[in-house]
Amino acid sequence: DARAHLDRLVRARFILAAGVHRLADVARYLRGIEYRLDRLAGSVERDRARIAEVSGVEARWRELHRDGVDVTDVFWSLEELRVAVFAQGIGALGKPSVARIERELAAVSNLRP
Repeated sequence: DARAHLDRLVRARFILAAGVHRLADVARYLRGIEYRLDRLAGSVERDRARIAEVSGVEARWRELHRDGVDVTDVFWSLEELRVAVFAQGIGALGKPSVARIERELAAVSNLRP
């Protein structure tokens, strides 16, 4: 999961996709991955439970993304959710939650042609 997260976050031309204004956020998300992995050894089951917490909304995001729906804002909300769920010590911006992201996904899916 952490490898897939890293690959999704840092890919070819990611700076162009994210924009320079997002680089500090991307650095924080990378610290969040490191934070998570540093604490993984003693809490594998807890990490699996956290994966289950975020996997449903991430799957819905991927589905809409594949369908060509603009889910860019939701992508960043998912990153904040991952910080909140896996790396609380890093600090998420806003108050990300699965319920909020589900509402965002519902709103963008209602806008699709």
